[in-house]
Amino acid sequence: MKAISTITHSLCLLVLTFVAPAPHAIAQESDFHEAGPGLAGGLGHARPDTIFDHPEHSFGLFLDGMFSVEDGDYEAQFTSAEAVFQTRFADQWMGFSVVEADEEEVRVSEAALSYFGVGERSSLLGGRFFLDFGKQMQTHVHDLTTPSRPAVLREYLGDESSGDGLQLDHWIPMGGDSSLRFSLSLFDAFESHQHHGGGDEEDHGHDDGLEQDVPALGARVTGTTHAGDGLLQLGASYRGMREFTAHADEAGFADLEGLSSDLIGLDLTYSWGGDGHDHGHDHGHERRWTVGAEYLSFSGDLSVEENDALSILEAYNGDATGWYAYADHKYAEAKSYGLMVSAFDHLETGGEEDVETTFYHTWNLSDATRVRLALVQTDSAEDGDSLAAVVQLTGFFGDHGHAHAHAHSH
Repeated sequence: MKAISTITHSLCLLVLTFVAPAPHAIAQESDFHEAGPGLAGGLGHARPDTIFDHPEHSFGLFLDGMFSVEDGDYEAQFTSAEAVFQTRFADQWMGFSVVEADEEEVRVSEAALSYFGVGERSSLLGGRFFLDFGKQMQTHVHDLTTPSRPAVLREYLGDESSGDGLQLDHWIPMGGDSSLRFSLSLFDAFESHQHHGGGDEEDHGHDDGLEQDVPALGARVTGTTHAGDGLLQLGASYRGMREFTAHADEAGFADLEGLSSDLIGLDLTYSWGGDGHDHGHDHGHERRWTVGAEYLSFSGDLSVEENDALSILEAYNGDATGWYAYADHKYAEAKSYGLMVSAFDHLETGGEEDVETTFYHTWNLSDATRVRLALVQTDSAEDGDSLAAVVQLTGFFGDHGHAHAHAHSH
């Protein structure tokens, strides 16, 4: 029934894309900005001032592929394809739907409506949408400046984390160029998704037997201000999950109920460069440096394992931490390079720490085509050390601005 409801919801949004009337009185200007990249425009578009700078109705198709060499093994991989439908209608409403496909499945990752008539600086979001956590999790992977999510985010939240629920956003001017923004979201169904390796993995233990339909609470607060010649941003995020159930894959194992966990994140970003007066906007021509870091603390029921001897599921209740830090330099209109380091504790009993270091160079061949070269060094006590060379090719057709994301800019 859930799958039927999701498909119906998505189809309704697709219909609205082509039949919804044009807005006749929209004034959703925002003075809230973010430091550095993230929700700043991805491939193929400059960052807009507002969500309504995009076409009234639009469609975009994104394609991504990768060729890698690791320990002498070669692999050419189709990473993902993504179709984006979005429309503005009824003065203060926007609908959007995102359908993704990889080598193993087709899924609706987002399908929601945004309403901007709540107040001058508030908005409501309802449907299926990304979790607002840290600087990255509301952004699609291909819109990042880095080749992939930091390793700690992939481990604790997945490549993407979305849910069915409702979210309130509000921002407050604090005087001068400073501002404070917060969001609060409630989910009745929540899941994480991995682009590589296929399949949905519930993020509490990465076990296929864990239930996907679990309630969750999300919250984020972030403050942004000018400091020196740049823009400084501090943020805190929370995701709590209560009373979720782990289901066994094999017959004879009883379900494990009443599980819970808490994930907390603290992030810092500083960006400088350009003409010094763009308030964090990236117009595609200024040189810019961005440095940032995020620390995560995970506690509660982190994973579930099957005890074959007793034919029961056993939860690992404990604590795990991780972090990532990066520096990114846009040194020309279409070129940038950067370094990212991430470390995390695995979410199982006795899990060791992994460290991943990525150096990358990005070249936008055009507004619709991007080539990225990367070296990825992984140090793992569990899986061993490895070094991979990666060539990533990304392209899109149509409008691919993810306009809905700009209304919830961090």
